[in-house]
Amino acid sequence: MKRVPADECKYDFERTYYEKELSRIFNGKFQIKTNDFIDMAILDAFMEHDDGSLFISFDKKLLSIISKSKLESLQKKHYGYIVASTALREIFTGRFTGRFTGRPSPINAIIIKKGAEMKKLTPEDIHRLCAFRDETPWLEFKTNWFEPDELGRYISALSNAAALSGVPEGYLIWGIQDGIHKVIGTDFDYLQSINNEPLEHFLARRVVPSIAFSFEELQVDGERVVALRVPTAVKVPTSFDHVRYIRIGSSKENAEKYPDREGELWTILRYGYPSVVNTKSPTQELKFSKFLIYCAAKGFEIRPENFEKNFKLRTEEGEYNLLAYILSDSNDVHVRVSTFNGKTKADPLYSVTEYGCTCILYAMDSILEFGKTINVMQADETDRVVERKEIPLFDSKAYREAVINAFVHNYWLGLNGPQISVFSNRIEILSHGSLAPKQNLHGFYIGESVPVNQALSDIFLQLRISERSGRGVPKITDVYGKDAFEIDTNFICVSIPFKHVLGIGVSTEPTSKPTSKPTSMSTHQLNKTQTLVLNEMRDNPNVTIEELKKILSLKNTAIKDAIRILKKNGFIARVGSDKNGYWKAE
Repeated sequence: MKRVPADECKYDFERTYYEKELSRIFNGKFQIKTNDFIDMAILDAFMEHDDGSLFISFDKKLLSIISKSKLESLQKKHYGYIVASTALREIFTGRFTGRFTGRPSPINAIIIKKGAEMKKLTPEDIHRLCAFRDETPWLEFKTNWFEPDELGRYISALSNAAALSGVPEGYLIWGIQDGIHKVIGTDFDYLQSINNEPLEHFLARRVVPSIAFSFEELQVDGERVVALRVPTAVKVPTSFDHVRYIRIGSSKENAEKYPDREGELWTILRYGYPSVVNTKSPTQELKFSKFLIYCAAKGFEIRPENFEKNFKLRTEEGEYNLLAYILSDSNDVHVRVSTFNGKTKADPLYSVTEYGCTCILYAMDSILEFGKTINVMQADETDRVVERKEIPLFDSKAYREAVINAFVHNYWLGLNGPQISVFSNRIEILSHGSLAPKQNLHGFYIGESVPVNQALSDIFLQLRISERSGRGVPKITDVYGKDAFEIDTNFICVSIPFKHVLGIGVSTEPTSKPTSKPTSMSTHQLNKTQTLVLNEMRDNPNVTIEELKKILSLKNTAIKDAIRILKKNGFIARVGSDKNGYWKAE
């Protein structure tokens, strides 16, 4: 036995070819009997615990009689890396999908990263992928298309796209009509040879690093479908012919042309897909008294000395993460309710109320209470005989589900909280970010639960705020239909219409919380400059004095004088600091 460092073990694909029968070795169900001798080298691979380097030991003699059960046992033992002979490559990468019919080629040791033991795709899996509204960066549909070099570029692009999207693998599926995603079948032959070299072998020797991509054939709706499964890139980007490809829209592009995207890919491969758990908090000076009180109020007993670990509030490096930041007593994540005097955001902005910059659980409860405040009961005396009907302005259960979903699935990495907009005819709840990478529209509407923020979702489940039963979206669609949702690549917005009895409007300002003091003068008494400043602040509560000077072409003194008069008479108020606050305009 001789131990050889992994980086010293070489294999030259170009000098070794599968025998003709071996090109179809994995075309059927793998079968091997205990009395079948396999002339091969079983290489004992193991990971050293101290520095993580990989070493191998091998003997070129006939080692043993190998049975299927023994192979399965070997797989379970070597969960990290597997080293095998050329002919048995697929066996050792978790794909028992062939019948051995010939003698393997001469033994050449190779190191192969063992792919996850993937479950075979089913017709239901294909339908789920077809349900995506558009082809995603990690998913491509074809009918009979084939070009070998271009296919290699697809493998690189799909593998890197999967890493950028945070999914375990990408897919190229033949037999699906582009555009409408209808199953129509394919004649594509993935067992064909390129210059007497099997297609999979042709691709594998040009893809670096070696990844366990695989072809699968199945029947879907009576039609033949072929799927290429491409594992996500790990540690380094996947390249083809020494070029790293990424997806830009539906095209494959050299990553070097897009340094920002390539930099993002390297960051993900080094630190993992960005999440609220592995992203460092903007500050490490955090307190959690509100969070602990909230947990206690929910009847959830926690120990202060270990709650940070239990709720995953620190990165692997031991620093507070973004999850800790949004759950802390004080942060800079805004959650605002904007009320407009009309049906669109082009109408005058009546008021802006801040509920954020604190533990998001408190902010969420405040938004839920706001909904209760404006959801007045209306008397409907239409066709009244004995009792009159009490009609709420909107469905409270649908509103609650929309708000909770907005907080659970919001893209918190952007440090922007959900936005609530109140109009004369509806209320909108907007969360940043879109569907989870593995979520499609069909699954979304039927209630398949695919958390965007797994750790935050776990906290909501433990505190019994949500149940992760998948009933949230169906509760909304049952009342308001799918049209209540607007799903974009950057946001999800739920629009809940108001039901006014006999067309009588209802004030959407909380009656229990006046927004300002009574003014000592009316708007018609304001001069031109004061009116202009007030209108700008209504349109943009974040506008600065410097911006007002440019917009209105006025001097600094005129702007400040107008602000002083507006403040004095209750037309505006400054909420928060001069640097991070905003204008609350009446």
